[in-house]
Amino acid sequence: MPCIRHLGLIFAGFTAALVPLPAGGNPRNSYVIEYGTTESSEGMPLTIENGLRGYGFHCSISSFREYNSNILHGASFSLECGEGVVQLHQPSLNTIALVTDAQNIWRLPSQGGLVEDQRTLKQQQLSPGQRKSLEKNDVERRSAVLANLESTSIASKSALLRASHEDTGVLRLHEENITGANVRVAIMDAAIDVTAPGLTETNIAYTTNLRTGANNSAGSCDPHGTGNLGIAGGKGDPLWGYTGVAPDAIFEAIANSDCVNPINGDDQVNDFLHMYERHLDIISIPYSYELEYPEAPWPALIERMFNNGTLVTTVAGNTGPGLYSIRAPTASRGGMAIGTYDTSLVPVYTWQGNWTAGGETGLVFYHPSDPTDTQMFDLPAQINLTLWWPGAVDPAALEGPQDIVSPCRPLPAGAKPPSDPATTILLQSRYECWSDPDDASLDITAKYGIPYVMGYAPNYAVHALSIPRMGSTNLTPSVRAAVNIRFDEASRLTSLLAKHGRVDLSLTGDPSSANMNLSFIPNNQTGLTPSSWTTWGPALDTHMGVAVLGPSQYVAMPFPARLGGLGVWAGTSFSTPYLGGVAALVKSAHPEWSPRQIRNAIVATAHPVDYNDGIPNFKVHAIKAPVQQQGGGRVDAWSAVRSVTTVNVTDLAFNDTDHRPPFLSFTLANTGIEELSYQLDHLPAGSGYVIDPANPYNFSLPNISDAYASLSISPTSLTLKGGEFAPVAISILSEPDLSDAAARLSFFGGYVSVQSSASEANLLTVPYTGYGGSLLNLPIIDRTQTKLIGVRLSGFAFIDVEPGRIFNATYNASVGINENPITYLDDIYPGFAFQQVVRSRLVTYSMVNTKTGEAPFHNDTVGTDAEPMTAAWFWGGSENNRTFVPAGTYVWEVLALRMNGDRENPTHFEFWRSDEWSLAYSLNSTGLPSV
Repeated sequence: MPCIRHLGLIFAGFTAALVPLPAGGNPRNSYVIEYGTTESSEGMPLTIENGLRGYGFHCSISSFREYNSNILHGASFSLECGEGVVQLHQPSLNTIALVTDAQNIWRLPSQGGLVEDQRTLKQQQLSPGQRKSLEKNDVERRSAVLANLESTSIASKSALLRASHEDTGVLRLHEENITGANVRVAIMDAAIDVTAPGLTETNIAYTTNLRTGANNSAGSCDPHGTGNLGIAGGKGDPLWGYTGVAPDAIFEAIANSDCVNPINGDDQVNDFLHMYERHLDIISIPYSYELEYPEAPWPALIERMFNNGTLVTTVAGNTGPGLYSIRAPTASRGGMAIGTYDTSLVPVYTWQGNWTAGGETGLVFYHPSDPTDTQMFDLPAQINLTLWWPGAVDPAALEGPQDIVSPCRPLPAGAKPPSDPATTILLQSRYECWSDPDDASLDITAKYGIPYVMGYAPNYAVHALSIPRMGSTNLTPSVRAAVNIRFDEASRLTSLLAKHGRVDLSLTGDPSSANMNLSFIPNNQTGLTPSSWTTWGPALDTHMGVAVLGPSQYVAMPFPARLGGLGVWAGTSFSTPYLGGVAALVKSAHPEWSPRQIRNAIVATAHPVDYNDGIPNFKVHAIKAPVQQQGGGRVDAWSAVRSVTTVNVTDLAFNDTDHRPPFLSFTLANTGIEELSYQLDHLPAGSGYVIDPANPYNFSLPNISDAYASLSISPTSLTLKGGEFAPVAISILSEPDLSDAAARLSFFGGYVSVQSSASEANLLTVPYTGYGGSLLNLPIIDRTQTKLIGVRLSGFAFIDVEPGRIFNATYNASVGINENPITYLDDIYPGFAFQQVVRSRLVTYSMVNTKTGEAPFHNDTVGTDAEPMTAAWFWGGSENNRTFVPAGTYVWEVLALRMNGDRENPTHFEFWRSDEWSLAYSLNSTGLPSV
């Protein structure tokens, strides 16, 4: 049977021995099975081990968990096969299905896999040449509304902190006493500090840590989870007066990490089902995933929850802009994937310190920051530190990068080390680090033992320095505390350093002695438009992907007391619990509604917003942002609750030209008492091309056009008495006039606006999307990254090799059954890297002898539903019970099913063939089979 070694993809092949490994990760050996005809699962671990042994796989099971939920009757487990860390001998999914009689089986990430990637946040910025918003007039306009809250009342602070609630209609619901009462909401995160001041009166009915077994959710992880619970349900804040979205909901704080060890895939299944079995109404999970097909494990489980009464909100992700950048298992059929919009007011939260330089003194404003994801802020109550800036020899270095830079920048040749590292604070951009010039892996904080770091924000027009992490770049364990400052503060400090040669800082790490300040800067540039980094759909089933946008281009939230009880952060991590809170408000007002009805109401009552073109100009255009970016638009909780008109769909997916339905329909219902009349019209949104011929493998920010589709809406007007409903049919009359639509694949969309005669909550907008041309034209294989490579097993390093490379192997027939009979002289195994542009549903590959045309391993069918987009395979010799491969010249061949493709149609597959490589056996080989 076909058995080429696999690194990174989940296979649904035959009995192949596989080693799934994401690039740079560990082998995937966690599985979940769904039982088929099996009535009793007693003895299943032994059944699996004995069954696999019959196929030549000597494996032991660990972490076996059984599930008897109404959404999953099955088990999860990890396999350890063969000897050593590499675990070369892995069974395929079909093999496991055969020995377990499973109807479904999935391979899951071994470690991690559920993580919100903050590193790609391209924060609100202007390019260096675009400084207009910092000129005199804007500064004066801002100063008129800038509020220093140090001397104001708690009520005033509360009003400002609730500014985002006004934008979303949440404040209006609070004033009407709709606050989420009797709705059960779970927040799952790495750790949640329920003792935070902003959670003083939050109704937290249950806390647990699913990794440690503790009955509380606290941990040494960063304040991410605390902020999430605070956003959804903060209440009773004695210092800042913060109020969350659903302050009277019943909350469960569920930690899923010990803050040290990664989370295994089978742990994640257990976590999902643990929450589901607690009969929750809403679950908010602030993690990103890979974009997957509906049948993949996470979308499948979430859809089952959705259909059984639990609405799950997950992040859309922070890796935008661009088509197919969404990273949510809720993008397709179940749950809600939440994007983010720029808030109208940018909060800035600081502590006050002092600087001294040459006889001059002044104030410095900073924000306390945890130096790593798992290391808490540890700055003495009062400390004097000397500023050290390696870039002092290169003043231009201050501008710094505008996104994460890796690896670290080498220390400049002229930079002098600090004379007393223990009392030094290192100045560096939040998005970069400095390394030893002789060892790029050695951060200078570790090299010199520097315990404190001061990070400065990029030179943006609107930028909250109050992010509680160093741009998500984890510092070394030697760093005890980090603080963040604005770019203008950093510029002033470096100027003082250049002038006087030394700058000393007096800082505090004690909130009780800190002079804390909270202010807001109005975002007159991009406020209430989609954040430039929020991810875009569509989902892989062509639905829009993103459900709605919530506020999170800098939002204030409750933090642990050690950080002053308040923090400011950005990312879809925080718009997600916001929408979880909104869903709780809707559920509390309509307890009889299903998750589908709640989702439909939230999406249809959201407000489509204009397009913000992002970096570098951040120009807002008089075009509605593409539906693939904003979904229904900016959430309006009040209208979602108060609208008596409902629709029975979330969106209308018109697919591509090969699969376009003649019409789609939805049902419009008047759930109120009064008779209402309706006018239906077309509200178009931006269109554009998916493929850029100059860069066909990167669906980054497209040019948005005001060319629109033409719709037929029938009827365009109607009247419904209370309790009546009627169908509405929509069809595409013509696509946008984009001349190269077929070759470059155009995308388009918009909304069917439904204006009712109701006095309030009288506008619904039903999103639709479509694609001009065939999705078969989308490239699947990135030919710049898919290539012949060598794989060094130590560290799983991928090595570029030249075409024609000879891989010299030694064969040893006498090794044990669990050992690999082949070793390579330089420990480099023949393989190929495989990079998907858009995820394929089906991939086959072959290792083909160029002389005979035979494939010793071929046609290994792999379902790629839940795999990393980047992967690699290698051939090691132990595959298929150590089937011998003769010396010769070989190539790798890959077939990948295109989007919307028919697996029975050979023309629907994209083909790739590698450069040639040769396999040779050394004279030291023993027991070499004759061919």
